[in-house]
Amino acid sequence: MRFDDGTRVFKNLPVLWERAQQAKIQELVLEVHELVVKKKICGLDEAIDRINKANTEVPSAADRANPMLLLAAWEKYEHYKVKQKGDVRLFQPSV
Repeated sequence: MRFDDGTRVFKNLPVLWERAQQAKIQELVLEVHELVVKKKICGLDEAIDRINKANTEVPSAADRANPMLLLAAWEKYEHYKVKQKGDVRLFQPSV
């Protein structure tokens, strides 16, 4: 957060910093802005504490990866590289 006097303060939000969480990240940043800047209810530390207490849901990785998803993604990538872009040619052994 950057203040009017030019100083900055950095705090961690209780969410993984990845594309899949972008909506949640935006929601939390707006919530902090609402508490600290608009309503002036509390300082940054207290706003983060309130958010941490309210967000008990912690995202976690899947217990077991689905190998079929990996194979499907590989097939799509092969189609893209071979058929659409033409960057790669499939190996054709000579007989």
